[in-house]
Amino acid sequence: MVANALKPMYSYYQRHAGKTFIVAGVGPSLKGFVPPKGVVTIGVNDIHEHPNASFVPDYLWIVDRTSSFVPERLERMKRYPNPTFTFLRFEASWKKVFPKTVLCPLAKARKSQLLEWIDPTGNMPQVHHIGAGAPYGGVSLAGFMGAKKIGLIGADFTDHPSFHKQLDEVRLRWSELTSFLRGKDIDIVTLSKESALNSPDVMEYQSADEFAGRPSASAL
Repeated sequence: MVANALKPMYSYYQRHAGKTFIVAGVGPSLKGFVPPKGVVTIGVNDIHEHPNASFVPDYLWIVDRTSSFVPERLERMKRYPNPTFTFLRFEASWKKVFPKTVLCPLAKARKSQLLEWIDPTGNMPQVHHIGAGAPYGGVSLAGFMGAKKIGLIGADFTDHPSFHKQLDEVRLRWSELTSFLRGKDIDIVTLSKESALNSPDVMEYQSADEFAGRPSASAL
């Protein structure tokens, strides 16, 4: 039963091999951001309805149960037209909102809050740390789909009180993921200069223009 439920997810393995991805949270840096043409985009939760967003992502990554959203918000989420991914254990609740929800395998790992996500070949483990923010899982999904380069936007950790108390832990988990991805020859940068992840020991900052290969405004 579980294996059958996961078949649709496995069909996305390396689907966009070698592509550039944008993974978007809903932090302040998302406002006004327009993804470069030709990139694959992954957003979190109901980003397509968020006032900071100016685009509809190619894929949606949901990390919460439906009970975390008020009914009005769930109704708005139904407008999302593209594939939606969530955890296997949330199947019953999200299938009612998104009939074509793609389920992701997760298993408890070690002694921390880590959840380990294994690809179909069994040799590329990726971890989703439930205390490091929704975009963390979106980045894992991008790697699973074959990303060569990932730009992170809207993952600022500057406007959420719960993250202020655990910023050191958040940075540590993101640093681990950055190191893991680079070990697989996958590059990741933050496109937010103000992000708490913009740190030499976590990940490098790159402007949106530089990431897209466009000349910056100061160079024109």
